[in-house]
Amino acid sequence: MPRPPQPPPFLTREEMEKMTDDQKRRRIAELSSYNFGRKMEQQAAIVRKGHVSTSSRRWGVQGSYSQRFHPYQRQERGDTHGQASNSNGLEEKSPVNCIMFTRTGTCKRSSCKYTHDPEKTAICKVFLSKGSCSVGDICPLSHQPSPNCSPTCIHFLRDNCTNEKCRYAHVSISPRAPVCDTFARLGYCDKGAECSNIHTFECPDFVNKGTCNAKHCRLPHVTHAGRLRRVRSSLDSSDAESPMALSSPENGNLDTESPVALNSAEDGNLDGELSLDIKSEADFNTKSKRNNDTVTELSQQADYVPFDS
Repeated sequence: MPRPPQPPPFLTREEMEKMTDDQKRRRIAELSSYNFGRKMEQQAAIVRKGHVSTSSRRWGVQGSYSQRFHPYQRQERGDTHGQASNSNGLEEKSPVNCIMFTRTGTCKRSSCKYTHDPEKTAICKVFLSKGSCSVGDICPLSHQPSPNCSPTCIHFLRDNCTNEKCRYAHVSISPRAPVCDTFARLGYCDKGAECSNIHTFECPDFVNKGTCNAKHCRLPHVTHAGRLRRVRSSLDSSDAESPMALSSPENGNLDTESPVALNSAEDGNLDGELSLDIKSEADFNTKSKRNNDTVTELSQQADYVPFDS
């Protein structure tokens, strides 16, 4: 059994005065090492007995503590971040899908508490538009069209989709249904074919409410002529005494669901006849060139075959 370290021999004042500077530094280091070792031994002995306090462990002074205390055991605390631990001590994932993973197919947060399901990701927009993807199988997004991740086929809603290999969702819903908020923002909807809203890559606030308050909204703000016609038709067929009463914000009769109604109120066109801002063909072509080609392809399908006039 090895002997415990012995204290350095005691030196008198005369002996210390005769020592060189290097000898003094070496002597001080030996004393410091011995004192530190003794302190650690005292703390270890106290811990083995199970009686120690916070100050005792820090300064090596005996104290009293409960028998259940263990110096290396983590204190239990409430779950403040929605994470639970199973019997193995592993954190259980939240059943909610990770927004970033669902939208992009990747998540850079190593400690993300949400679920990462590879079968519940948005569809690859390149694959949706062209039917193929240069990345192939390593693409993080889905290449399996389904009612959950594919936009609603607008031609199927009109009963005139002629594409046998249409990658858009063929679901029976009303063309007047609002835009699905979950699908528009995540690119995936758990309801799938059971969802009563339209799946499209458009800003749901702008389409459904007529306005978008987001400062940096990345979703397309698309104005639909059909919705504008329905709003104007409903205003013309109402039984109000004057058109001013229909469009006056003070009377509360302004249709907040219509983009044209809100735009007219902001522009001051409240003279009873809601004006539609019709651009010239040159202006329209200039604006179309500035738009993203991918957004245009996803918003308006290329497989549309009109009826013969």
